[in-house]
Amino acid sequence: MKTTNIKGNLTIIVLLLGALLVNCSKKDDENTPISNYHIEMKMNGEHKMFNKLIVAQINDDNGEIQNIVVSGLKDMDAGFSDGFDFTIMDLDEGITTKTYLNPVDRGNLNYELTSNFYNTSENLYFSSVYYDPEEFKITITNLNANYVEGTFSGKMKNLENQEIIDITDGRFFAPTRF
Repeated sequence: MKTTNIKGNLTIIVLLLGALLVNCSKKDDENTPISNYHIEMKMNGEHKMFNKLIVAQINDDNGEIQNIVVSGLKDMDAGFSDGFDFTIMDLDEGITTKTYLNPVDRGNLNYELTSNFYNTSENLYFSSVYYDPEEFKITITNLNANYVEGTFSGKMKNLENQEIIDITDGRFFAPTRF
């Protein structure tokens, strides 16, 4: 009888500890939902997801963010994985929650927006102020000490064969690193 009572009490204790751990982990997940970090889009209508090694590297100059690089891979094998990244640099106004466009005034050396797509067949698609087409838009909707998120769309060009790919429905959510 005592064994049954001890087993019953032990079961209750284990269930309470389990509930406590689940509640604690849910609270932590609200601040940093690691499993949801991603860069995703449609390339010429085909869905692409980059959800490995996602990071937003930020340069902070005296409290003002002047440069942000968001990057991610399709697979964990960095040497053979498709990858996507973009960079925004704005030395005049700093990086905040707003829309960044490319093209911009070619005379402004304090602003740049670039994006890159790498695939495993070693093709590089590139869009920046230096190459046509210059059509790319990135909107940062949330930027804080833990993460950055937003949307993007535009066109990218393969500099070797001049093929253009259309990027639509782009979304990103990445942990920030200062």
